[in-house]
Formats: sequence, structure tokens, C-alpha cells
Amino acid sequence: MDRTDAAYDSDWEFYDAIYQDVDDADFYIGLARRFGGPVLEAMCGTGRVLIPLARAGFEVTGIDSSDVMLAAARKKLDTELPEVQGRAGLVNGDVREMDLGQKFRLVIVAFSSINHLLVPRDQDNAMACLKRHLEMDGALAVATFIPHIDKCQLESLDKEVDLDNGDFLSRFSTLEVQPESGLLKVHYRWEVERGGAIIRQVESDFRLKLLKPNQLKALLEGAGFEVFERYGGYRGEPLDPKGDIAVFLARPRMVWKENAKLLG
Repeated sequence: MDRTDAAYDSDWEFYDAIYQDVDDADFYIGLARRFGGPVLEAMCGTGRVLIPLARAGFEVTGIDSSDVMLAAARKKLDTELPEVQGRAGLVNGDVREMDLGQKFRLVIVAFSSINHLLVPRDQDNAMACLKRHLEMDGALAVATFIPHIDKCQLESLDKEVDLDNGDFLSRFSTLEVQPESGLLKVHYRWEVERGGAIIRQVESDFRLKLLKPNQLKALLEGAGFEVFERYGGYRGEPLDPKGDIAVFLARPRMVWKENAKLLG
């Protein structure tokens, strides 16, 4: 089975710094307060969402297949209060074949992690696993970026951040759409600057599955979910196909509803 996380082998150390401005944690905490726990975060990465959920008082399990990302999450979790550590669990596993032996009130696939599932087989297997781990009256939250083909271009500087040690990090990206497969090929070039001089360069390549909102909806419905809410951002903004983010809330489709439809 092909890895979904190979991209992070080379640039995992920059992940938290480059995405520190993503403001979705409060959104997921709000969902946890609404639907209750325990919470499962699939493809949890460095714990960027998982740790705030644990701080907010929720039992949360994170699963990821990347050793380096989980190591970063464990390192951060080790600095938290004992009660926070006690509410958070990290599992090394693959979302396409996981079996945690537990059901959850809320399952989260945050920040376009769904786009790392590149082929229908991987999408279907992951959706089936997520559904098996979700309580019938629970909620699945899935976020994706909205693709805008016209924005794909040659290399451009897309992010600059100050690192904790005083260095300066720049990320240059090159995006290429592969229409035949519906994939986005991404090339990142990272430059670390210190005292006005570039002291390190790192390059990484990966692909993402392009999912328009209607395609994500079809994927969820095909897996036996029904979508009951959708947003265009993490503050409850209405979904806008011209926007950048789509967040769908779904629940397992009730069999009795299907039978009622058949019976008329």
C-alpha cells in the first residue's frame, strides 16, 4: 500500500511554524462541545488540533502513519500538564485500515488531510474505517481546500515566518495540475536564513487529490454518510465555491430512512 505521508519525511520540522496561523482549533473544540467526546482525529500529524482539544477537556485519540509527525506530536504533548497528557492518545496507524476497537462521538479529518488519499480505493477504505469508528448519532467533520486551477503557477514565494531560534524561513511553491488524474503536484523549496545568509535549503514533493465541494459531498454520500452542514470557513461562514475552504459535517445515513424511502 502506497504511503500517504511520505512528503513529511523531508519537511516535517517546518510544519508547525508554517501553519501556526491556521485558526481551526476553536472550530473543532466547538464541535466537541456540541457532539461530545471521545474524539478521534484521523491523520493528526503533529497534534496541532489534538492538543488544544485535550486542553479543552476532551478525551481525544489521534492516529497517523508518519513516524516523524507523531514523534513531533509526542514531544509537544510531553510539555503539557499531566491531566492534558492523560486525555490524549497517539496511535501509529493508517486511516485506510485502522481498527481501534472503539467508537467516537466526533471524528475529525482536518486541514485537507483528506486530499492525501489519491485514488478511489484509498478514499473508500478510509471512509469505511471512519464510519466504523463513528457513533450512529455522532458527527464526522472533513475539511478540504477548494481548488482554483487558475491560481496554479510557476514557482512563487508563498510563506515567510520567523522561527523560534531566530532564523527566518521562506517557502517557495510550484503547483502543477494533472487533469487526467485529478491530482495537484506540489513542489516546495524551503530556505532557512540566518544573519542575512541562507544556511540551509530543503526540497519536497507530494501530490494532493483535488476535491471540489460537490466531489467531497459525493464521496461522503457514496460511503453511506449524509451531509447535514457545510461551511466555507472555521467561523461558520457559508460555503462559497469561489472561496478557499470547505468543511462538511456528516453522519451515518440511517437505514430506516432508506427503507422509508423505498416503501414510499
